[in-house]
Amino acid sequence: MRRSHRATSERVGQRAATLFTYGTLRRGAPMHGLLEGRTTWIGPASVAGRLVDLGAFPGLIAAAAPGDRVHGDLFAIAEAQCEELLDTLDRYEGASFERVEHTVDGPDGPARAWLYLWRGEVEGHPVVAGGDYLA
Repeated sequence: MRRSHRATSERVGQRAATLFTYGTLRRGAPMHGLLEGRTTWIGPASVAGRLVDLGAFPGLIAAAAPGDRVHGDLFAIAEAQCEELLDTLDRYEGASFERVEHTVDGPDGPARAWLYLWRGEVEGHPVVAGGDYLA
C-alpha cells in the first residue's frame, strides 16, 4: 500500500517546496544539520544521473546510459524556512553547483524537487558505483 504524502511531497504538476539530497546533506551525512528543523524527511528517492567523487563530496552529473541512477533523500521544506534555507544551501554548495528543479522518483512516485547539479570539471574524478554516496 502506498503512503500518502499529499501535504509534504510534490507530485508532478503540484506546487510545494521539496529538496532532493544525494551527498553531504543526506540523513546521516556530515552536513545534514543544515536541514534539521527546516525540513521533513519524505523518504528515499532517486533521479537519472551519475555521481562523481570530488573528494570530500560528490557531484550530480547527467546520466550516460538509460539505467544511470543517483540515490538520495527527499525532504519537504517548511514554507516559513524555504527562501532562507535555499539561500543558505546556495552559499554552501558554491558556484560550481547549480540549483535546478527536476523530476525525481520519490516514495509516492514522480515529484518535482530542487537539487544541485555539478557544473565543475569532471575529468579525472571517478564515478560513484551504484550512484549512492552513503553506500
